[in-house]
Amino acid sequence: MKYVNSEDLGSQSEETWAMLTSGESFVITADGKPFGVFIGANENNLRLLIEEVSRVKAKLAVSHMRQKAQDVGLKKLSDEEIEPIVEEIRKSKN
Repeated sequence: MKYVNSEDLGSQSEETWAMLTSGESFVITADGKPFGVFIGANENNLRLLIEEVSRVKAKLAVSHMRQKAQDVGLKKLSDEEIEPIVEEIRKSKN
């Protein structure tokens, strides 16, 4: 995948739009660090593309939560230890 510096987007706008129009994707960087992805789309695939991006974002969030839970030792909790925590959260939402 191609990487494009955010500062170059303006000076390379023709090339950028051509890449997107042809369905290419690229990573946008700032100070050499990635911060976004441009994904080429059209009226035929836009809805599906948005749905798939939403799914991927949700999967990443779940993976992040699982890793965080493992890092702080929550993976070691038994069902008996988890149930009171769940009940407390449920009560606080009512």
